[in-house]
Amino acid sequence: VTGSLSRVNLGLAFGSNTGTIGFAFQIIAAETLAALSVGLATFSTAAADHLTMQWDPDGSLAVYRNDSGTSVLLGQTAPGVISTDNWFYVEWQALIHASAGTVTVKVNGVAKLTLTGLDTVGATLATELRRISFTGGANTAYMIDDFYALDSTTAVNNTFLGDTHVEY
Repeated sequence: VTGSLSRVNLGLAFGSNTGTIGFAFQIIAAETLAALSVGLATFSTAAADHLTMQWDPDGSLAVYRNDSGTSVLLGQTAPGVISTDNWFYVEWQALIHASAGTVTVKVNGVAKLTLTGLDTVGATLATELRRISFTGGANTAYMIDDFYALDSTTAVNNTFLGDTHVEY
């Protein structure tokens, strides 16, 4: 994902309010403005965003709730979790709920951010997950590989898979 891309949408009809995604990820330093935060992934309904994860220049990952167009920081990892020009496997799981929402972010299989008892519902009252987006912007470049997306409606493949090689 490079340049002024606004959004790559994956139209996934999740059957629940819990979603888990995993993807290999690398920020390309030479093509990313040093002081620029990079929006990575968004959990959304069909009409509005619930949560967005972004990479910050200090190497942290931050999770925000969309509140009628205003981003509310829910939590952030320690700095240095994701450095430039290296591959990392990022997994993100969220339960969308008005008071009992949860967020977990793993990097290379290790939990780096765990949040519970939160309002994770975005600008809409709907709690379903219908879309996952990867975003970018001017002066940013990153690569994504080995992507997976899961919901919690089955007895298998409903939680973190770990660093996964995806064949297609």
